[in-house]
Amino acid sequence: MKKLLKLNRLLGALVLRASSVVTLALFTCNAVSAGANNPLQQVLDQRINQQQTDVGIVVGILSGGQEHYETLGKINAHQDQLVNPDTLFEIGSISKTFTSLLLADMVIKGEVQLHDRVSQYLPDSVTMPSKGDQHITLRHLATHSSGLPRLPDNMKPANLNNPYADYTEKDLYQFLSAYSLNRDIGAEVEYSNLGMGLLGHVLTLITGMDYESLLRQRILAPLEMHNTKIKFSKTDLENAATGHDQAGEPTSSWDIPTLAGAGAIRSSAKDMMKYLKLQMGLVESDLKDAVALTHQFEKDYAGNMKMGLAWIKSPSPSGEFIIHDGGTGGFASFIGFNLSKKEGVVVLGNARNEVADIGMTVLAHKVEKLLKPAADKNLQFKPELLAEYTGDYQLTPELLLTISKVKGQLFAQATGQGKLALEAISRTEFANHQVGARMVFLRDENKQVNRMTFSQGGTEINALKRGANPDEAFVVNVKPAFELNSDQLKRLTGPYRLAPGADFTITSNDKHLYAQFTGQSKMEIYALSEMKFDYRFVDAKITFVNSESGHVDHLILHQNGDHKAMKVK
Repeated sequence: MKKLLKLNRLLGALVLRASSVVTLALFTCNAVSAGANNPLQQVLDQRINQQQTDVGIVVGILSGGQEHYETLGKINAHQDQLVNPDTLFEIGSISKTFTSLLLADMVIKGEVQLHDRVSQYLPDSVTMPSKGDQHITLRHLATHSSGLPRLPDNMKPANLNNPYADYTEKDLYQFLSAYSLNRDIGAEVEYSNLGMGLLGHVLTLITGMDYESLLRQRILAPLEMHNTKIKFSKTDLENAATGHDQAGEPTSSWDIPTLAGAGAIRSSAKDMMKYLKLQMGLVESDLKDAVALTHQFEKDYAGNMKMGLAWIKSPSPSGEFIIHDGGTGGFASFIGFNLSKKEGVVVLGNARNEVADIGMTVLAHKVEKLLKPAADKNLQFKPELLAEYTGDYQLTPELLLTISKVKGQLFAQATGQGKLALEAISRTEFANHQVGARMVFLRDENKQVNRMTFSQGGTEINALKRGANPDEAFVVNVKPAFELNSDQLKRLTGPYRLAPGADFTITSNDKHLYAQFTGQSKMEIYALSEMKFDYRFVDAKITFVNSESGHVDHLILHQNGDHKAMKVK
């Protein structure tokens, strides 16, 4: 399950996870070879040993009916035990594909129908949201088209590192009974952890079994996936990976009791390979027809993709990929396959950083695309040199980049974001390849570090270090923005609601427009036209849209798909 809805990952990357799957570039094919020096091992080495953005990764590849595994790294950054194909990881939102398969199996067996109303399976005391004569069905939940938000707005976790742990059935029912849908049911796909978690909950009510028991009886036991589960035994813990945050430090596992169907499952690469074979039709199973039902893609999603029952179909020059990824507070996962070529891949990692890029490029046989210029491992730094680079650098009037030093390594942290590790390219230049950012530290005439040149995505910023000469100003080397007058800017301002508790606030002065997402820093957006704006420092754009009366009534965020936010009257 993706992290709680937020904008994250800048040095620049504004990542609003309204989807479970990263929109990625797709490439054409060429086989991945085995061996210590193959491109995939080089990629793992870069991420784990050079960039230190990951701790342990297991990749399982299925081609020609044969399994192959590539592994690197540890189950815990502070232990010596290595990951292996049997290591247990949280698989996050890939759990949704198991939930949809449970539903499909019950449909095939005549226990439910996809068009059944969700309300008929809930207690009489619960009022299920509806809109006019439209009612949410099991199909709507499974295809993320119910109109329910990504997350309920009554989540108040006691521990932000384990945010779903104390969300109860009572909380779920209270939210459903009080919520009013703000768009038509079935009109469009809006990725919802809540919706899929509710689906899993409803299936437990129908069968009278808890989610894990239902999962074991219908899927795990028939496939002999004995290492796939939700609750760990003491024996399991001996080979369970520890999750890690973006700074590489151990973090809490996620417990998801009420919304388990959205992301509670733990598994290993070997077990997930059995699941992959089922999805690709490579094993005989009574679930064959149910699998086929989950692969019926009916809803447009995030540009040129299609949504089925949880699974997502993504076109590529190599054919159609069927994919899903996942992530929790300290884990990342990906599963995907190409039915026409009978090839598939599973990637499991025990750090917060995405692994979908690895999975997609393995499928497309272009792993070499992920290789980055290696850092200079022979560089030796005196502690006082790195200490000179630390401090706050003003990227924009609203955005600071804080450089810190932990155990002899530099980290960068933008306002409101997590820490990202930096690798040394030279004695003055550092980079984070995940977000494509580079920093060159510069000195004044007195040889004091007083600024940096920050570059990302074609934009270069001369950022002044706080405490340096206050008469100097930062300079952003970008093309001039499309000019709008104050009245044109003012008509765009106001709050825009993406989901309950998740708002864009648009403000302006005489010449500039700013966007601020709930809980995040304010950032300037630059006009490309009267209604379309660019974040410049991140891969995202905003389009404002008029109603029939000519007034602006919503905006669309263009990032990893298109995401609508209605203007709050």
